[in-house]
Amino acid sequence: MLEYTGFSALALGREYAFALHGADGLARSFTIMIAAAAFGPGRLKYQEGPDLCYGKLQAALAAEDLDGPVRPRQQVTESDIMAYRASGRPKARKPTEEQRLEAKQRAKVHRSSSFV
Repeated sequence: MLEYTGFSALALGREYAFALHGADGLARSFTIMIAAAAFGPGRLKYQEGPDLCYGKLQAALAAEDLDGPVRPRQQVTESDIMAYRASGRPKARKPTEEQRLEAKQRAKVHRSSSFV
């Protein structure tokens, strides 16, 4: 099982950490770096980082027998970003009017109950 375990924000970019838990009980750790320049207007959103890295790592692990062992530290390339964009990852759906009203109601109830 491949598990996303978090990220670290660094001056050079963000490092995303993953753990692969094997059927034999052994775990392998992987870190994938996305350069800071990859994020910003018209570029990647910070929220896309884990998904992009997860997909890159899954593909590398699937080809591991053919390409040799997956390196524990990797860098996202410009071609990785272009492939991610071309894959047409689903964008978040906007909430319906009904969902917005329900959320407002829950927030109102929460605010009134926290001041009791």
